[in-house]
Order: sequence, then structure tokens, then C-alpha cells
Amino acid sequence: MSVTVTGVSELNRRIDRLAQWSIRDSEALQKIGHQVGDVYANYLKANVKDLGKDMTVRTKKDTLKVKKGQLRRSSGTWQPN
Repeated sequence: MSVTVTGVSELNRRIDRLAQWSIRDSEALQKIGHQVGDVYANYLKANVKDLGKDMTVRTKKDTLKVKKGQLRRSSGTWQPN
């Protein structure tokens, strides 16, 4: 008894096309996300005001010094790997 499958090459071709579409779609969505994020980051940078002095933040282990203007400067977008 043997089993034959017809249309395997067509199925493989469609799967390959789907994989390529997924890659292009992912890149387009990332580009849109960066554009939206840039608009938000520009809004933050324009509207966040500096404190005017350095600030210290205490944690359980350490004391950190945050320089004035750091929040405004660090506003931006990033894409995880």
C-alpha cells in the first residue's frame, strides 16, 4: 500500500509566499511603529520641562544621581531584538 500526495509543490510555493509576506509585513509594521513613536517622543521633548537642578534617587542598594534634562533627552523609541 502506498500513499501519493498531489499538489505538494503548489503547497510549498504558497507557504514560501506566505513566509515572505510575513517578513515584509513585519518590517512595515515596525516602520509605522517608529513613525508613531517619533511623533510622541517629539511631543515629550517639547513639553517636558527641566527641573533646573540635579536630583538624587535612593534605591535599596545605591543612591543615583539624575542630571537635569535627562528625562527630556532620553525620550525616544527603540525596537527590541
